Amino acid sequence: MSNPNQAGDERPIAALVGATGSGKTSMAISIAGWLKERGVAVEIIGADSRQIYRSLSVGTAKPTLREREAVPHHMIDVAEPDETFNASRYAEEARVCVEEIYGRGAFPLVVGGSGLYIRALLEGLFEGPGADMSIRSRLEKWAEREGAGTLHRRLSDCDPVTAKNVHPNDKKRIIRALEVFEVSGRPISALRAEAGGGGFSRPFYIGLAWPKENHGRRIEERVRRMLENGMQKEAAWLAEAGLGGARSFEGLGYEDALALSRGEMGFEDCVERICRLHRSYAKRQGTWYQRIENVLWLEPAEADRDYMIRCAGEALANYLESTLPSGMASVPKRGTGA
Repeated sequence: MSNPNQAGDERPIAALVGATGSGKTSMAISIAGWLKERGVAVEIIGADSRQIYRSLSVGTAKPTLREREAVPHHMIDVAEPDETFNASRYAEEARVCVEEIYGRGAFPLVVGGSGLYIRALLEGLFEGPGADMSIRSRLEKWAEREGAGTLHRRLSDCDPVTAKNVHPNDKKRIIRALEVFEVSGRPISALRAEAGGGGFSRPFYIGLAWPKENHGRRIEERVRRMLENGMQKEAAWLAEAGLGGARSFEGLGYEDALALSRGEMGFEDCVERICRLHRSYAKRQGTWYQRIENVLWLEPAEADRDYMIRCAGEALANYLESTLPSGMASVPKRGTGA
């Protein structure tokens, strides 16, 4: 995804992305440790739409206290389970964390799988004209009849910049871009560029990519650990607190974990149902990541872990050296030590 906010903040910021269960937390901590040994301080900003909620740790796979002690983490445990938390609020609060990190002479590494949150922080949010339901309904019916690909080709004609950055199967974003064009008579990319939005002009992306079979096994192992460590207790607590309808309860698998806690479902059936949810979520995440351009993709199934950490660390150090504005702390050359 090329950044549409070319006039945004030029200071360096990086993001480590990957589908659920890909090992982002441990990899981010390892990369931060590698850089720390070379005099570069990194702090992590979480970008997970469920880890923001307090009291929900097992079912959201939050970093452990030991991991948070190893590298400072932000945007975790910042909301109560009954609060409504959206991308706009995330971007606002995460931006405060970014400024504080810069103020300490460190650099922010955004880590998570919530594409909308990452996009809101790194690209900025753009609301655009209000919804026109008559236009939207007509476009949705067209998509059902002709397919999203037809709408994408139409978008390419009226807004090639947006079409390039939107996957042909991303029906929701395609329809919104066409709706804005019909309402305003102008491409949403042009409106977004004029509005700015507070994003960053040159973010650096690192990604973790697992083969489907390996990733499926990792998801199952993770789900089993969650249930063995008490995810069903968290689900029961939410239900007892009257939060069964809260956004936090929509976390991947809490409803099934609750059924397990009540004896309404067997353990293996619960594992399979939650794994199915996680695999579906991972597929949606993969669609979003396909739209990001110039990602340093790491393939844990194919490469030695230490090698990947070094490659990512060196690439990030190079990026920091090339993007530091005057007035910010310098980045030591690789090999000079702390």
